[in-house]
This record gives sequence, C-alpha cells and structure tokens, in this order.
Amino acid sequence: MSNDLLQSFLNFSLIMYTNFKQNGKVKLWAQKLHSDDAEDLLEPPNGHLFFENGTSFHDAIIHQNGHHSASVDTVKKEKEGWFELDMSGIGIRTLAPELKHFNHITALYLNNNKIAALAEELFSELKALTILDLSYNNLTQLPTAVGQLIHLEKLSLHQNRISELPTEMGHLFKLKYLDIGGNPLTSPPPSVVQSGTEAIISYLRDRMPMGVPPPERRFIQYVEPTALVEKDRFKVFSYNVLAEGYATYTYCPSWALDWTYRKQKILQEILTYDADIICLQEVEAAPYKDYFLPEMTKAGYAGVLVPKSRARTMEDWSSVDGCAMFYKKSKLTVLEEHVFEFQSIAMSRHKDFGDDPEAFSRLITKDNVGMAVIFQFKDGAEPQQNGRNARWNNNNGKGRYILVSNTHIHWNPEHKDVKLLQVQMLLEQLAILTSAKSKWHRIPMVVCGDFNSAVDSGPYELLSTGRLKSQHLDLQPFNYGMYSTNGMSHPLQLSSAYAPLGEPAFTNYTGDFVGVLDYLWYCHDTLGVSKVLQPVDEDAVRLTRMPNAYMPSDHISILSEFFFKRK
Repeated sequence: MSNDLLQSFLNFSLIMYTNFKQNGKVKLWAQKLHSDDAEDLLEPPNGHLFFENGTSFHDAIIHQNGHHSASVDTVKKEKEGWFELDMSGIGIRTLAPELKHFNHITALYLNNNKIAALAEELFSELKALTILDLSYNNLTQLPTAVGQLIHLEKLSLHQNRISELPTEMGHLFKLKYLDIGGNPLTSPPPSVVQSGTEAIISYLRDRMPMGVPPPERRFIQYVEPTALVEKDRFKVFSYNVLAEGYATYTYCPSWALDWTYRKQKILQEILTYDADIICLQEVEAAPYKDYFLPEMTKAGYAGVLVPKSRARTMEDWSSVDGCAMFYKKSKLTVLEEHVFEFQSIAMSRHKDFGDDPEAFSRLITKDNVGMAVIFQFKDGAEPQQNGRNARWNNNNGKGRYILVSNTHIHWNPEHKDVKLLQVQMLLEQLAILTSAKSKWHRIPMVVCGDFNSAVDSGPYELLSTGRLKSQHLDLQPFNYGMYSTNGMSHPLQLSSAYAPLGEPAFTNYTGDFVGVLDYLWYCHDTLGVSKVLQPVDEDAVRLTRMPNAYMPSDHISILSEFFFKRK
C-alpha cells in the first residue's frame, strides 16, 4: 500500500488489520509501528489489510503507474456479509474519499479519533447509514451533506467543538437519538436542546432553506396535435390533495404543512394545467365550501362534493373528507350525478358476500366512496329522447358525452381484500350505468382517483384485464361468497393512460412508502390518449419527500388529454 493512500486513510504510522465481529460488523484496529513520531508515516511490512477469513484487502487495491488506488469493482466484492464498520480509537485525522465506496454500510463508528473536518462528498454517498458515532473528535462543524443521511436513527456528536448544527439536519426525520453533549453549542439554543432530539430536529427543519424548486412538468405527447380536431380533445386531472386532518408528516417543515400555506399551493397546482375536468380526493367539507368552491368558481368552474359515508350520521361533518369534481362551465353541462357508497352497496347485497362474518365486517366498516358524473360538451346536441332506450351520439361532432368517475379506495395495506371488493363494486356500478339497456351504453368513460393499489395488485389486474381469479392472494384467507367462488370481472374496456410509458415510478412519496397509487383509466374502444403530464423525477423529492415546501401533498397530480375516437 502506498504511503499516500495510507496517509489519507489514517494519517499516522499504523499497521491496520480487520477482524469480523458478530452480526456482520468489521472492526478496523491498528498496531503502532516503531516510529515514535505519530506524524511520520511508515509503510507496513506487507502493505495489506486482512479480513478474518484470510482475504487480503489488497484485492481492493489496483496498481496504476506505480501508485495504488481503490478499485470500485473489487471494493464491491469485499462488501458482502458485513454492514457495520468500526474505525474507533485508531487516531484517524482525515478520512480517505475511498470510504464513500462502502455505501452499503448501515453503521459507522469513528469515535475517539482526531478528526477535525469531514468532506461533504463522503456523507452524500453513505446514505444507508442508520448509526453514526463521531463522538470524542475535534470537529468544529458538520458538513451540510449530513442532512442527506435520511435513514439515520442514532447520531453521537459528544465531546467535539461544534457551535452550530446545520439546518439541513432537519431532513433527519428518522433520528431517535442525538447526543450533542460536551459541545459549545449556540444553535439550536439551550431551551431547544433541553427538550430533546425531536425538538432539535424540528427546530432545524423549520429553518432549513427551501431549496431548489422541482423542474417544471411538461407534457409527453402520444399523438401530434395537428392530427386531432380541437373540439374532440379534453383534459382530465386527478389529485389527492392530502386532507388537513391527515397532514401529520414529521419530515415536512411545520410552516409548509400548515393548511393556510398548503391550500394556496394546492389551488395553484390544480389550476396550472387548465384541465376541463378536475377530480380531487381527500377534500374536506369545510375547505371545499369555504375555499375550493369559491376559488374554482372565480376560475370558471362548477363543482360537486361527495363526502365519505360517515357524514350522513354526523351533525357536524365539516372535517369529513371525500371526492370532489370540478368542471369548466363554459365547456360542459352536467346531465347526471351518481354517488357510490361502498358500505351501503355491500349492506344491500350482503347475501352475495357469503357467510364469513370477519370478511363482511372488514368490508362494511370502511366508508369510502366513489362518484360518477355524465357530462355533455356544449358544442353538441341533446341526446335523442326515445324513452328508456334514448341514445347519445358522439359521431360527426354531434352530441359529445363523457362519463367521468372519481374514487378514493381504502388505504390500509393490511386490507387488500377490501380494496379489491371496493374496486369491483365501483366497476359493477359503472357497468350498470352503461349496460345495453341504458341510454348511456358504450358512452366514453374515464375512471380516475387514488386506488391505494400498486401495479402488481389485484385491483390493477382487475381494472386492466377485466377479470380476476377467485384464488387471487388479495382475497385470501377470507370467503367473500360469489367472488371467492367465481372470481371477479367487468365488461368495461379499460386502459391506463400512463401505461404506454410504463406507470410512473411513484405517485405517492412519503417517509415510509414510495409507489404508484393513482391512476387515470379510460375506455379504449371510444377514447384515445393524446398526451399525459410528465411524472415527477425522484431526484426532486428523494431528500425532502412529500409534502414539502414546493409540493403541498403526499401525492403528485396526474393528467391526461383524451380525444374521442371517430367511427
């Protein structure tokens, strides 16, 4: 091992060895050489570090132009089987940048050394750390990149010379233990420090800089606009706005989580894309009445709110959330409105769900809702009125009609069966509305909302393929009568608007979940997709999560422009 590399790693005369400890922990220890001057660096006799199994750390060093340097490929080979690195008490003054290659480690012990400074780039790479011990060193400050260690749960800074903690530490929302004793700390002030770890991180979080706003979201074009007739096109927008009652995320600054701040950001997000039909979830009754409806009216929209079923039994249901739909008054007329209370539907059809009391209880105690609105575009004619068999006509520019459904399916990941049954009930109701006996048979349809279901879930399979086997894991181990016997199906020919791209990497990004929950489905036999709103890049939210100073909900909005297929 060259003097330069060893000096950068330890910076005084040591022979280093490695020894595996229990539970995948590697201990680096040192034997001082014959030099009496700790500043004199001597080459160890064999130039090697050893693992307990006899593997030489020299395998992670390659010779180039007479010098040794760390090889990322060989370092990766040495990562296997251990996740903690103990470099305590060996007199380190400077950490080598090569340490960043060990970005798999979850615990790093650097206590009882002589470290005076830490490089920003080092901590921007060691993002898997949950434990970091820097106690008993000579640190006067921390790099701001320590805020990128968002999985950190334990941080010890005891007995250093730190006077101020970087506000970027406010990102450390998982931190449970912070020891900053023995430092001449002035910020945060003593009154905050005495209140403990949570108070310290909260104090820093509320003082963090807002950072860089996320890039503007652009449209991804499927069909060139010149190939379409303008009046055949319309945009549908879907967005879970995060109800005030559910906004409890501790990683978001308190001022950015406050409803007074968030509601303005939400309105801005809603109006930015000039959608014709806007479907929202988690809209509470009071904000709908006092804020959203008046503001949307000013912008030229009319709206309707369907609260969760519990509202019917409450004298004051102002805080009950539900689904809301807004539409451009200049472009659309409402012909029919339909409400789907899944709780009530299940109760009215209790015989269809079998005789498993536990299963039925799981289903009827969830009061999620859906809605459907049938619109006519104002450039069209009225549907032919022929009694029960009246028909609409979207051909030749006459009488454009659209059915738009909005829903918010139950959230709990432990209730996959409930999610699946709620989606099936929604599809059954939509199938009835558009059956062969209905005047709305084969009407173009968009079904959107927060389905609280991933791409590999039963609801996604049911929506996209039109059927689901009775043995599907999402139904197990419960017996839901006819559904557990015959499976599930629907006649609607649905596709996801984002499917041609592949579904987004996420529509929900929180401290403990990242995934796709929101979808825009459409009947592909009568509608096409001309463009979709670009998903959010993960780099924009990886550190801050959602909500944050720029993104007021834990969900992103999704939008598609559809066009009527002419036959």
